[in-house]
Amino acid sequence: MSKQRKWTRLFAVSIIMIMLVPLLVACGSANEEDADQERVLRIATSMGYGPDDDYLRQQFTDLYEFTHPNITIEFISTFDESQRYQGMGGKMVDPDAEQPKQPIEILKEEMNGTNPPDVVIMDFEHLAELIRENLLTSLDTLMQKDKMNVEEFVPSVIEGIKEQSEDGRLYALAPMFTASALIYNKKLFTDAALAFPTDDMTWDQAFQTAREVSKGEGNERVYGLTFNSYRYSDPFYDMSVYTAPLELQMYDDKGEKMSVDTEEWRKAWQTFYDLKKEKIFPEQPNYDQPQPEQQGPFDYHSLLSGKVAMSIVNYYDITEVINANRNAANIENYEPIDWDVVSVPTHPEAPGVGGQVWLNGIMGVSSTAQNPDDAWDFISFIMSEDWAKLKSKSVSQFVTWKKYNTTRDGLEYNLDAFFKNTPVKNNMYNNTLYIEKPDIWQVQNIGQMKFNEVVTDAKTVPVALKEWQTEGDAILKKLMENNGRLDEGGGIGFPEPMPIEETISIEEKEKLMEAAGETVVESEVVEADAVESVEVTE
Repeated sequence: MSKQRKWTRLFAVSIIMIMLVPLLVACGSANEEDADQERVLRIATSMGYGPDDDYLRQQFTDLYEFTHPNITIEFISTFDESQRYQGMGGKMVDPDAEQPKQPIEILKEEMNGTNPPDVVIMDFEHLAELIRENLLTSLDTLMQKDKMNVEEFVPSVIEGIKEQSEDGRLYALAPMFTASALIYNKKLFTDAALAFPTDDMTWDQAFQTAREVSKGEGNERVYGLTFNSYRYSDPFYDMSVYTAPLELQMYDDKGEKMSVDTEEWRKAWQTFYDLKKEKIFPEQPNYDQPQPEQQGPFDYHSLLSGKVAMSIVNYYDITEVINANRNAANIENYEPIDWDVVSVPTHPEAPGVGGQVWLNGIMGVSSTAQNPDDAWDFISFIMSEDWAKLKSKSVSQFVTWKKYNTTRDGLEYNLDAFFKNTPVKNNMYNNTLYIEKPDIWQVQNIGQMKFNEVVTDAKTVPVALKEWQTEGDAILKKLMENNGRLDEGGGIGFPEPMPIEETISIEEKEKLMEAAGETVVESEVVEADAVESVEVTE
């Protein structure tokens, strides 16, 4: 970023802060009688952030400190510093060394220590655990006292948080979230004389709709469905969107025993095998054969290519579609797409759950807080209407305040589709286990190989799952015996990224964005699907 752009951005932020100070100061008024008393507010996270990390300061705390000059915010590091340079300089990792502490473990130690944090910012997967261990304070009474009206908030966000507690009370709040929806190409349904997709479909209904709209062969083939905005992806990874709401796990919570040789897993694999064989999903190119010429500027994109009827997309993808349509006259070989969105399908066994919903900035008051008043004042500040109004300008996230989520450019589309579903309770890819057992990702790779053998008709679904169960158990046993490793070397293991067979270069994407009238920002231009979809930030 050039110096001129940097200073322009700083100037703009300063002006916004000056304009908002009177409003936001009024939002944080829990301690008006002590406005001049200097105090410390301590914050810790379950994600390993510490004092040197800028993200949380820029996203949440800078503005609060600016409007509360008597409050000093301290971040408590929850990262195991002994692991910071592990594996660097060619030094082998000692498999017999003590396992690194996970951020959630360090967080709980701090919360039970002599100088605990006041505010806790956590991942969704840790929320229920902290509630069960009585480490968070119920916020219901505080919200009633301050007349915080949850009716103003997106219901699925509030319900998703409530579902993590056994008593149905709120122990945390989240100011922002990301969500996905099912986008569809109206023309492809009209051409096939089919009704448009609707909200609240089941997966079986969506798959049947995808079958009915699919037609043609070769380069003229119209495909029914993809699970992301890119045409070519791996159905094994796509399957996690389908299985996650059913809480299907590859292995138990401790990573000691496989759990895939079940009727539920067999049904999921058979469903995706059938869809793959019926060519409902786009077929990955065979790069051993000559490739056809590019047919349009958005061949890589599921919807914009005009070759896919329905795709699961996140909110940022909507901006890409809008920009492409708005600038269609400047894009060679591109016709605007007539589109709309509906909610991501769900299962009858878990109605209204799914859709890749991620809550950002989940925060609560520690039950051991030394400064609970300022802790709540901070959270109510972040959950205030004026804060939401400021943050609603994001093109990648929604704010929890319903009325500040609006359609882009005044267009009419079903924005509520993004707000229908609640988050999945359990994550199949247990991030904690990837820290405890760095080589556990190899269990996942076995599953991918077995599914590929099913797709090529080398094995049946029951045989492949039974083999995955057996071979996976052997790996888990070795990991237990060898401190989370399969051998004595190697760095920290994480799941391999989803293999996208066709990606576009940074330069190509820049050209397409410029042609579509999008502003190219250095930090936003990345390889296709090179970032994890767990959490999108501004």
